Amino acid sequence: SSVQSNDLRDFYHKELDAYIRFLLSLRLENGQFFSTYSLSTGKGIDKPSPYYDGESLLALVKAAKYAGYTDLEQTIKSSAQSMYEINIVHALAEDPDSNTTKGFFQWGSMAFYELYTSGWEDTEKYGGRIIDLSHWMIDVHRTLRRTKNTGYAYEGIIHAWETARLAKDLTSARKFSRVIDEGLSKLTTWQVGHPTQNVYLAQHTTNYPYAVGGVLNHRSEPYLRIDVTQHQMHAVILGLKYLNLPD
Repeated sequence: SSVQSNDLRDFYHKELDAYIRFLLSLRLENGQFFSTYSLSTGKGIDKPSPYYDGESLLALVKAAKYAGYTDLEQTIKSSAQSMYEINIVHALAEDPDSNTTKGFFQWGSMAFYELYTSGWEDTEKYGGRIIDLSHWMIDVHRTLRRTKNTGYAYEGIIHAWETARLAKDLTSARKFSRVIDEGLSKLTTWQVGHPTQNVYLAQHTTNYPYAVGGVLNHRSEPYLRIDVTQHQMHAVILGLKYLNLPD
């Protein structure tokens, strides 16, 4: 009923309010976020992490764009600029193949895409930053040569492809499209039970319902990790959405 629907909406809105307040309580003065917090006090502890920086930024920008939290715009833009300088510019100056930049890559790319398409003032620059990040992921970090699962990379590269399309950067778009096609095709062979699964999986078959559909990280790691599967399947969903990849 409409009453139940409204009650449910109110419930989740209150939950989101609390979640946003908690995230903001973990924000540092420089715009980054504590990487963890104390269960007993709820206070942030430990130094920032590029993963949690990107995840927090993406959550906040989506809340602002799609759930009405428009008062967060300046906070988001301040954090995004700080994270760009720390997790990308400074990190790559210290190490051209920085693990910090790699950790920030997919979350930062997704957050930067939301900024780029927000229509907010002074956010067009994030289009070029997304595209540059994916060139780095392909040419320096060499994602196609990695031997473990790299589904996370395509969450970022697919957003870079869409950004390049919007910016009419056809050279970058063609390059990203080729990499996405090759990379996701290879990754799909590591999905348990998929028609194109590779020789290793074909030789280690299972009908266990909680395993079928899962994605292996590497042949030396026979356990299935939910995060590996989630990153890869999110990349597949994005490929279907933006590039009309065959399913």
